[in-house]
Amino acid sequence: MKNIIYLLVVVFMMISCEEKMVVIPEFEPIDTGKVVYVEELTGVRCPNCPAGSARLESIQGQYPDNVVIVAIHGIDLAKPLDESKYDFRNEDAASLEIFLKDWLGKPSAYFNRERFEELEADGLWGHPASGAWGSFVERELEKPQVMEVTIIKSFDPMTRVLDVTVVALPLEDLSGEFKVSIMLTESDIIDAQDDQNQVIADYEHNHVLRDVITKFDGDSFASQLTKDQAQSKTYTYTIPDDGDGLWVLEHIEIVAFIANAEGESEEVLQAAKAHLVD
Repeated sequence: MKNIIYLLVVVFMMISCEEKMVVIPEFEPIDTGKVVYVEELTGVRCPNCPAGSARLESIQGQYPDNVVIVAIHGIDLAKPLDESKYDFRNEDAASLEIFLKDWLGKPSAYFNRERFEELEADGLWGHPASGAWGSFVERELEKPQVMEVTIIKSFDPMTRVLDVTVVALPLEDLSGEFKVSIMLTESDIIDAQDDQNQVIADYEHNHVLRDVITKFDGDSFASQLTKDQAQSKTYTYTIPDDGDGLWVLEHIEIVAFIANAEGESEEVLQAAKAHLVD
């Protein structure tokens, strides 16, 4: 009898220890026409920034048509390393880094320049915890879409002259202090980067802010936007050709967005992106 009881106990333990399949639900992206503008404060001397950049690339991989990223190499930790070939700093990047204060440290990210309550309590605007960045993107995507933003471009590779028009089509009547911003970013730049206090000589830098065609904090666009009545603004810009390995035409992207700067708000309502050359 004891042998039978012992055998039953052993069988029960074997059954209990069997590996059970864990079913991971398939990722279902939020279905929306809204495009989230993401600003990343970063720097080549920032040892934690590669992890933040990788997190944003993962988020963009989930929402390739709904996320626009601009990597800002402004002031802190942005001075080139001894191993660097390039200097990603520029006047607009520095101005944006100051404009986006307060933030705790780099990496730090902003999502439609929305001020989320949980960080405002600490006096912060930027979001240092990259593990939570996906949830901020999703929260913005879940908001109603209030306008369409379209980039219309004409580029002559011989003269390097770009004509770019930003068209905003309101999906409802809107009032405020609307501004338009147009930026140029460059990706696929291979250069040095501090990664956990180890210099990676062939690190791939993406979405690097190269210049702002408008004022760094945007140009005046409108105070009233009427549903289904498009408004636009056109700019002409000559792409630099300094011959040092930057400003590679095939690697440049045009970023545009409309923000409402009324009161203390700087909320980005809708963004868009387009490759300089198709």
